Amino acid sequence: EDQTDLTGAATDLLSQFDLFLTVLMRPWNGYQIGIAIVLYGLAWFLNRIFAPRIRTWLSNRENWPLWRIKTVLAILQRLRGVFFVILIWSTVAVMREVTWPSRSNFLAIIATLALAWLVVAFVTRLIRNKVLRQIVRYSAWAYVTLQITGLLEQTTALLDGLALSLGDFRISALLIVQALLSLGILITAARLVTRVTSERIQRSEDMS
Repeated sequence: EDQTDLTGAATDLLSQFDLFLTVLMRPWNGYQIGIAIVLYGLAWFLNRIFAPRIRTWLSNRENWPLWRIKTVLAILQRLRGVFFVILIWSTVAVMREVTWPSRSNFLAIIATLALAWLVVAFVTRLIRNKVLRQIVRYSAWAYVTLQITGLLEQTTALLDGLALSLGDFRISALLIVQALLSLGILITAARLVTRVTSERIQRSEDMS
């Protein structure tokens, strides 16, 4: 029965992926992919211009607290992505004003993916352990990509079918992914709470 469910889940996923590729090959979608590539090139160009200037400006911020410097450095490391998100969402907004919304739908999907990936990259920086940070980051990127492209349900069924049963205990690939993501979220939340609490304690005038 498990093998049948696994085969069915794999078939459904392939079917959905084939449908996604079919939609992708439509002419206007091809144009939107071309626009996204041009915008990414422009984001790369802007990054080459502004990144060195921001580094020079930041090197002169002698009296800044360490957390503020780290925040700017984090943005600087993802500056190309920041430029790309701004450019592509601006383009989507303009296209929806001057042409049919359907002609910018695929570009909006790319924009949503870019924004989600950027948010995940910033949030997962709070996880200090490098291995765990990479696992959580790539798992989150995969999750939002599948969610946005409409392939999440079929992929979830496939991962749930990849399982090892030991008596009444069942370990699936889906359970492992969920456990890693939950662990990463808990560690991130704990670190945020710790940082905020520490800063408030340090600012307290009633404590030495």
